[in-house]
Parts: sequence; C-alpha cells; structure tokens
Amino acid sequence: MIKALNDEFEVQVSSKTEKIIEYQLGAFSKESNTEQGIIDGLETTKNRINIHNTYKTAKDLFQSAIDSRDLKQLLLIYNRKSLLDRISNIFGLKSGEYSKLIVRLLKGNRQDEIILALKEYLPNL
Repeated sequence: MIKALNDEFEVQVSSKTEKIIEYQLGAFSKESNTEQGIIDGLETTKNRINIHNTYKTAKDLFQSAIDSRDLKQLLLIYNRKSLLDRISNIFGLKSGEYSKLIVRLLKGNRQDEIILALKEYLPNL
C-alpha cells in the first residue's frame, strides 16, 4: 500500500485537492437576483477557495499516513478503484479475485465478524 501510494503520490494529492475544490464550488450561491448578484456570488465563492492551503493539507494528510505506516488511515484516504485488483496478487489470487473472495466469505459463517470489521470504514446508511 505504501509503495503504491508513493508511486502515485502527486496523483492522489491533486485528486484529493480537486475533489475538495469541487465541493467548495458546489457551495456557490448568487448574492442577489441580478446578473451582478450572480457575478458577486461567484467572486465570493472563488475568494473562499485557497488552492495552496487545500493542496498542502491534502499533501500533509497523505504524507502523514505514509510516515506513520498507518494502514487504516491509508485505506481511508487512498482513492484507487483498482486497489482490489492490485492486492489480489498479494494473496496469491488472480487479478480481480479478491473481491469475489470477500463476497464468498460474507456468505459464510464469519459474516457477522466481517460486517462488524467493515462497519468501521463504511458510512451508516
């Protein structure tokens, strides 16, 4: 995990920064019901976004997880959909087989134990 994150460190940091900025842009609202109100609202939104600080915060988050070798933190912040395929090989499985193994285990007698472990990382629905 650490090697994979180090290999694409800048990609992960910039992607995290991008998502935060997209979220901040989503907070846009016009300041009045006029063209100028829309312009002013956009300017206010832009002024709230500090790209340098957002990037530094994201970079520090990833670097801290790497430096501490905190697997839980790495799993929470590392955004790579192909991660399951990548770790299949670590367990001696073919690419893509890890997710199938988890589904099989979830159908077995350790279902409650696995669900309890996963709840720590999943949102409440």
